[in-house]
Amino acid sequence: MILTISILPQMKFQNQLPVFTDTGFRRMVHASLYFISIFSMTIVILMMVFPVSVAQLKQGKKAFYIGLLTGGLVLIVMIVLTITVLGAEVAARHHFPSYVLAKKIRVSNKNKTGLDLFLAELSL
Repeated sequence: MILTISILPQMKFQNQLPVFTDTGFRRMVHASLYFISIFSMTIVILMMVFPVSVAQLKQGKKAFYIGLLTGGLVLIVMIVLTITVLGAEVAARHHFPSYVLAKKIRVSNKNKTGLDLFLAELSL
C-alpha cells in the first residue's frame, strides 16, 4: 500500500497504449488465459490437499477465498502499476520489475534514506 501511494504521481497512462494497440485481440486473450492458468494451478493443487488438512472446513474455505482474492488483487495492482510507471518494454526487460518500481520512488530531494531501501525490500 505504501508503494502504491508513493508511486501514484509517476503513473503515465499513455504507457498502457502500446499494450492495447500493438498486440491484437487474439494475443491479448491468449496472454490472459495463460496468466489465469498459472494463477489457478496452485489453487487446484491446494484444493486437493485442503479438505484433508483443515479441521473446520467452513472457516477454512472463507479464509482460503479471502486469501485468494487478496493475492489476486495485489498481483493485478502491481502489474498495472509496473506497466503504467515503467512501460511495457522496460517491465518485460527486467527480471524483478517491482524492484525497479520501488527504486523509482522519490522520498525527498535530499540524500536517499533507509525508507526507499525498506520499500524495495517489501516489494520483493
